[in-house]
Amino acid sequence: MKRTRRTLRLAMRRKDEEDTLEMKKSVDESNDEEAEQEQVVAAASHDVEVAALVKELEMRESQLLTTSTTIRELHDELDKTCRREIAAVERADFLSEQLENMRREVAKLTQLHKDTSGQNADVQALQMALAEKEEKLSALLDEGQALSVKQAQMEQRLRALRKEKDELEEQVLKSQAQTEASAEEMKKIVSKLKASEEEKTRLMQENLKLARNADLMSARVEKAEQSALEATQQLEKFQAEMEELTLASAIKNEEIERLKMASQSSEALNHEKMELQQTLQFLQDNVRNLEKEVARREEMARAEIADLKRKWQDAVARVDILGQSVSEATQPLFRQLHALQEDQRARQDNWKATENTLVARIEEAIKQRRLAEQEKLDMKQQLHELRRKVEESELEMTRIQAELARSQDAVESTKARARELRGRADALQIDLDQAKRQRDEQTEAKKQLQARLDTVEKSAKQLQASSTATIELKQSCEREKQLCQDLEWHQQELQRLKKLTAQLVSAPLSTVSTPSQRHYVRRRYDGEQANESEGVDTELSSEASILKKTLETAMSDQLANGHNTSMLGLSQLQQQLRLREGENRLLKQQLETLEARQKQTTDEIKHQAVLLELFGEKEEQVEELQAEVKELKTFYRKQLDTLATHNEEQQKQRAEQQQ
Repeated sequence: MKRTRRTLRLAMRRKDEEDTLEMKKSVDESNDEEAEQEQVVAAASHDVEVAALVKELEMRESQLLTTSTTIRELHDELDKTCRREIAAVERADFLSEQLENMRREVAKLTQLHKDTSGQNADVQALQMALAEKEEKLSALLDEGQALSVKQAQMEQRLRALRKEKDELEEQVLKSQAQTEASAEEMKKIVSKLKASEEEKTRLMQENLKLARNADLMSARVEKAEQSALEATQQLEKFQAEMEELTLASAIKNEEIERLKMASQSSEALNHEKMELQQTLQFLQDNVRNLEKEVARREEMARAEIADLKRKWQDAVARVDILGQSVSEATQPLFRQLHALQEDQRARQDNWKATENTLVARIEEAIKQRRLAEQEKLDMKQQLHELRRKVEESELEMTRIQAELARSQDAVESTKARARELRGRADALQIDLDQAKRQRDEQTEAKKQLQARLDTVEKSAKQLQASSTATIELKQSCEREKQLCQDLEWHQQELQRLKKLTAQLVSAPLSTVSTPSQRHYVRRRYDGEQANESEGVDTELSSEASILKKTLETAMSDQLANGHNTSMLGLSQLQQQLRLREGENRLLKQQLETLEARQKQTTDEIKHQAVLLELFGEKEEQVEELQAEVKELKTFYRKQLDTLATHNEEQQKQRAEQQQ
């Protein structure tokens, strides 16, 4: 009996241990699988949220980088425009200085022209050309003044742009600070989201653990109920065995009574009787112990069942509380996600709108560029035509200037020839005056001689005319003839000089001079190049001496000496012509420099106009970029306001939850 009881106890314990181990294994496996699934789901949701937040942060960083690059480009363009305007101002100053120098040169040229030119039509044409150039210079000066006014306006505009640039830099710094603050807030929100997700996962794990514990407790309750049923069955079995034992004991008692009645004297029967009584007492003690154990087990099972029910109810209540807390904790996160999705949609809409506007602007800019290129081509064609016309006008001007130079040379040569002829006429007039004086003297001498002849005749009549008187009369007659011949030669010389002056005025000098005369002039010019300053005085003195000699010598000698004086005059005229040619060349060079400077000024004015147009286009681009920056600022402000409102709502909800 003891062995059977021990085996029964050991079998019950082994069964309980095996059941508990199997339940633990199954619960651990299910817990591990559920925890792994929940971790995978939580990690996936967390990765998705983190990826979305990282994408948003990258988008914002890219937007900030684009805005910073645009602002840097604007700064670079403003610096370039400032440099260009400074260069334009310096160029305008340089042009104003050049214009002043040109004015001075033009004044000098006018003075030289006035000094060198007379009252001819060619000189008047040159004066008209100079007046036109002065008008052009005045127009250039007016344009320079307009450029200076524009320069002042551009400087004012630059100052305003610099102020706007500083304001934009300040706003950019503020926006960067705000973006940094928003980034920090986003990091905080991300960290809070991570903490809330960790809390959520922890609560879910606790909930799962509580659910598992509840399942374990329910399984244990079921097992306890089963064990209680088994114990009741065992009690029923034990009661049946007790009844059987009581029946057997009654039978044995009857047998004992019969044996007592049959054989009261035998010791064996007494010994058996004692053993049977001991066994009965042992069985009764075992039954009592079993009843006590069964009652104690029933009480323990009932207490365990009550504890398990209470724990199960607590676990269910905690699960409900955790579900409510999890739902309450996830609601602001869902709200934030919904708000972030709406913000993302709004951003996408804004980006689409901005892309459409930018595409439209790009198309408009392309159209404007095509129009500008067409206008540029038209302007190039016009410039080509204008250049062709200017070249033709320049060729005409050069031709006219060459003709003017030739005419001026001819006029100057004729003037020089007329001056020389006038000098010769003056010299001849002096000679004529001297001849007249000599003639008067000779007439007076003739009169004296006539008086003397009268006296001689009277004396001849009186003294029969001596031979000396006749000789003196012959001499006086010869002198009188010579003086008459001299007068005739002077008159012929005057007529010849008048004819030469008329021929020089009508025809160029080359037709007058013969090859021998040219050779003589060249030798004369080569011999007199070292003494250019003293040439005029020496030539005049030589002409006077030659004229004096001609009056004293014969007609043949007078003609040769007349040719020599004409050759000297030609050399002098050629020398003066060469001087005038040098002066004309200098004037031409100065005119060419003036025209080149005028071209440079026109090119600079065109360049300045192009720069002004480019500056206007850059200003329009700057205004467009400023408008875009303002839009981005408003967009970021809205985002920051929404983030601030979300943060305030989260803080309020947390404060309410803590309360």
